Amino acid sequence: MDAPDAEHPTPNTARDQRSLIVLSVTAVLFLGRVLAQVIQAVAPVGWIPPFDAWQSGAIPYWLLLVLQVIVLGVQVWIIRRVALGRYAPSAHARRAIGVFGIVYLHFMTFRLIAGLTFLDGHPWFDCPLPSVFHIVLAVFVLGAARAGGAPDC
Repeated sequence: MDAPDAEHPTPNTARDQRSLIVLSVTAVLFLGRVLAQVIQAVAPVGWIPPFDAWQSGAIPYWLLLVLQVIVLGVQVWIIRRVALGRYAPSAHARRAIGVFGIVYLHFMTFRLIAGLTFLDGHPWFDCPLPSVFHIVLAVFVLGAARAGGAPDC
């Protein structure tokens, strides 16, 4: 593999390359989710789930959209840093990010399962699409925790 340069940046390790794939795929999935709800808000189409299916209603849509744009910006920043080999959180920070990602993943998986079973009908739990995309975000967080560590053996 050629050495990274400004024109052709590459991640530092095989782990970073794998993390970059996970980070990129989950970011694209999340972008698709954001765009799908925008489409349903502006010019609804029949082949995408309806507007209300994309959120639980816990916060107003305008605030949700602002927060989603911020999340997308952070995702792009992390992906770019990993791609350039400049993403290097400390071991302590990676551990903290990983713990957060695991808790987030488990909680959102519980939310999804609970909403599909014993808490169906509850307004916050009975929204599978938001739960699925929170799981996507949790996987992104776990990818960010894995990237930037010590080189693979």
